Amino acid sequence: MFTAVFLAELGDKTQITVACIAARRGGNMIKVFLCSLTGLIAITMLNLLIGAGLRYFIPVNIIKIASAAFFIILGVFTILRKGSEDEGEGCRPAEGAYAFLLVALMEFGDKTQLAVVSLSASTGKYLEVFTGAVLAFTLSTLIASLVGGSLRKITKYEKTINIVSGIIFIMIGIVLLIEALGFI
Repeated sequence: MFTAVFLAELGDKTQITVACIAARRGGNMIKVFLCSLTGLIAITMLNLLIGAGLRYFIPVNIIKIASAAFFIILGVFTILRKGSEDEGEGCRPAEGAYAFLLVALMEFGDKTQLAVVSLSASTGKYLEVFTGAVLAFTLSTLIASLVGGSLRKITKYEKTINIVSGIIFIMIGIVLLIEALGFI
């Protein structure tokens, strides 16, 4: 499970998003890492508990379309956001919630989470599936947080980081929408 999830997360929208949050949010890599990882763990636990049952109540396409819209809106707001005086003193509590909610919502219905649902439902080895997934998410999220935080330290151009992050969020939203509509 570890290898499958880790390889699936490399360069995935979750990892890119965590890097963008770390770059935009004052370089507080530890808080972004912990909040993002907590979001991943929460959604992984939820997927272990519900197995495939939720898909009977909320179609995966609805979840993906909502996620796509969320990313596009987030991207637009990120681009339009005015730079604050100095975010370098660490994340405010609301920003930790931002990382947690964004990552958790983004992972809902994601391929790695669907793999968690499938493996837990088919093998019944809940602890092994959970442990492998969480270890893989931990490593990939740590890498993304370090990369994003390092980008923030390298460049002082907050507006450029916001524009690039916003464009990436919009692109992720468009890809999610195309997937949800069955074009890929």
